[in-house]
Order: sequence, then C-alpha cells, then structure tokens
Amino acid sequence: MGTRVGVVLPYRASNELVAFVESTLDLRAELEFAGAQDGLDDDQLRELSEGVPPGSFAEILEDGSTVYLTHELVAENLGKHARFLLEDGCDAVMICCTMDYPELDAIDRVITPSTVLKHAALVILPAGGTLGVVQPLEDGKEFEIQHWRAFCATHD
Repeated sequence: MGTRVGVVLPYRASNELVAFVESTLDLRAELEFAGAQDGLDDDQLRELSEGVPPGSFAEILEDGSTVYLTHELVAENLGKHARFLLEDGCDAVMICCTMDYPELDAIDRVITPSTVLKHAALVILPAGGTLGVVQPLEDGKEFEIQHWRAFCATHD
C-alpha cells in the first residue's frame, strides 16, 4: 500500500473544491479529503454563526449566502477531522488553510501551511520589505492584513 495523505479543508468538502486541491497538489500519494464543517447542514451553520462578525472563517451555504464561524470552532473541527484521518491510517494530514492554528501544530504528523509560510516569509522577505497578502473574500481582507502586519512587527 502506498502513502496516504489526509487533506482537511477549512470548509465543507465539495467536488469542486476537492478537484481544485487535487489539481494543485502534485503528490505521489493517495489523498483522503475531509472538510472541517462536514456533517453540519446549513441550519446548523447558521445557528453556529449567530453573533459572529464577518471575518476570514467563512462558509458558503447551499443558497449561496455566507456565514461566519469562530476560529475556535473551525480549529476544533479541523483537529477532529485530522485526528480521524490519522486514526484511519493516513501517514500525515495537511491542513488546507493558511490561517494560524497553533493548536493543530501540536498534533503529530499534521502539517499547517501557516507555519511553513511564516518561515518562508522570514527567509525571503528582506528587512523593511513589503509582503503582499491575497485573501479571496473582501470581508476577510483587513483581518488577514492585520494578521500578517502583527507577524512582521514581531520579526523585524
């Protein structure tokens, strides 16, 4: 049997999202996908989003509307699915989200891109340089910019 890598998406898994990730990952491994909010229906997501202001933790519902979830909820769900994939025999699990999840860094064999990106930024960004931030949701732009500004400020 070959290498099995779990991939946990920050949203509910969809055929389109899985196809996109498969097309961008060039791994010689069998990929097993899970979505952080898999198993939650639109009504549950609406309830969980009550009182949560717009930010980077967005979930698109079946009707095309967007709800926002807390970092804690998304992190908990990412961790739950990562542990399941590891217990199910995956050799490693990659979190397919660039947000900070230090609580996931503590899980053996879980790769969080945020940690990799931050180390890469420190190596390639010259002192006093400019870091470009890409955020697909307008509502989350300022949140993401502030996140990277804070990181850069602590590493000058």
